[in-house]
Amino acid sequence: MTRRYLHCQFLSYWHPGTGGGLGAWWDGRARSMDELPVVPGRTLKGVLRDAVDRAESLGWHSQDGIAGERWTDRLFGQAATLSRSSVPGNLRIGSAGLDEMTRTAIHALEQPQKVIALRGMRAGLNQTAIDDSGIAKDGSLRALEVYVPMPLVAPIDWIGEDDAAAITVAFKVLAHSLPLVDGLGAHRTRGLGRVALTLETRL
Repeated sequence: MTRRYLHCQFLSYWHPGTGGGLGAWWDGRARSMDELPVVPGRTLKGVLRDAVDRAESLGWHSQDGIAGERWTDRLFGQAATLSRSSVPGNLRIGSAGLDEMTRTAIHALEQPQKVIALRGMRAGLNQTAIDDSGIAKDGSLRALEVYVPMPLVAPIDWIGEDDAAAITVAFKVLAHSLPLVDGLGAHRTRGLGRVALTLETRL
């Protein structure tokens, strides 16, 4: 198994976008079991697959791999059809979270300090709908919980049986596609979730 690390440097407030909420307050919260911020691996897989697929359709990887290679399918797999079962991809993408040193430091804090540290990672944004006359619509006020800009990291493992040269090319294809991802999470069209992604060999 070969591992790379996807470094996610958020550049703006960001919202995980799980879809769960508490009425009008704190829509769509998402945290790991230890209350720290996390971007689920399934979310990362979706945006990375879309980036590789778009890069491939634009011919970005013609110089990176074997002629005729379908990198999107090889990396991320294929969905089932009427004529065949689903085909798994060669990448296993973990969730993005704080690095281990930061997580350990936070959990080592006394409870009052830990509460302050966790609270400092989050902010609340209010939004409302405006009618044609510029007046806020009744009952439209919503509160959104967001995280402040921060770096997260996710492990990406190659789980196939290819040789080292083929794996190197595959990760090169993935790395070249990352500029097509400029946002993660919900409400990206409203300015949230701006992110810069890089693929590294170490944390």
